[in-house]
Amino acid sequence: MNNRNDPTIAAINWAIRNGGCLEISYRDVNGVITHREIEPITWLSAEKVSAFCRLRQANRIFRIENIVHCRRIEDDQQTYLVNHKETEHIRDQSLDHLESRDTTLTQFIGHELEDLQVALNSLVDRLADEELFLATLEAEVNLFQRKYITIVGTLIAKLDNLEAKIAELLVKLNPEDGETKQTYEKKRERSQASWEEAQTTNELPAKNKTAFKPSQSIKSLYREIAKRVHPDLGVDEQDRDLRNGMMIEANRAYEDGDEEGLKNLLKESGNLGNGSNGSYRELEIARLKRKIIQLEERLQYVRDRELRVQTSEMYLLKFKVEEAELNGEDILSQMTTRLKYQIKKREEDYRTLFEKLVHKD
Repeated sequence: MNNRNDPTIAAINWAIRNGGCLEISYRDVNGVITHREIEPITWLSAEKVSAFCRLRQANRIFRIENIVHCRRIEDDQQTYLVNHKETEHIRDQSLDHLESRDTTLTQFIGHELEDLQVALNSLVDRLADEELFLATLEAEVNLFQRKYITIVGTLIAKLDNLEAKIAELLVKLNPEDGETKQTYEKKRERSQASWEEAQTTNELPAKNKTAFKPSQSIKSLYREIAKRVHPDLGVDEQDRDLRNGMMIEANRAYEDGDEEGLKNLLKESGNLGNGSNGSYRELEIARLKRKIIQLEERLQYVRDRELRVQTSEMYLLKFKVEEAELNGEDILSQMTTRLKYQIKKREEDYRTLFEKLVHKD
């Protein structure tokens, strides 16, 4: 079980909650340490986190025990904050200055508590809709990615490994050729990246589904949970951590089609406080304004992540494959046939070079 006081765990929780980026040093299965920038997405278990790796330009799974070093990149311009510098500035202002700034709060100047609550509820509804759409989008892409790596990715990894081994033999045959050495290094790195991608499928829980088709009742449950337990509605750090954990469970249950699990989470959400003290009207108004800022930032972040998913290579390939299926064409099967042929040819090339090296020695 991870310890939320651990600096690495704390940094990952911060990044998940705020859409932040981390700089890490990561030890792979061979003991090689690489330096990467990652954008954590969600916890898969107490020991593993799913994150977008900027080095590989793809989602990867990272084991906490293999993270040697970790730090926040707080000066990095996060996508969802690019157009919200003014909002960030407001957050640091005293409450006396909140109503004098030209920001998203302008529309609420002079409004009473009830108007702010109505606006907040509307924003919560919009965010819940976007969170549901994003969760569905990512679940569909993740399912397709598992299918792709299972069918095609393992063959690509095998071919890339062969290419690296052939390049290594060429270095041994031409030890003085600097260009041959550079080619080998590039092919070795590519082989490592392919292996990592293929391992991603092995790390993910096995699914028996062939398509992600959540029922309307499951969608409704997830949307209601997102409205009630969203981390940005937390009143303090402890409350936000609790809500974040519940959202992780909700995302997992939604992707698994676990309606009973979602019902239990919805029941548990009734124990969460709403953060209202009701004693001091001015403090409550200030609290609602801060919540509105946080939720608007989160809404922008979710929409930006939707765009990232929809412009990713995996999503575009999924779209191409599904479009071809409508015309009776199986693109993945075609790719598999080509790869098997290439692997056979390269295996022959490897044997030829190996024999040449043996005779040279």
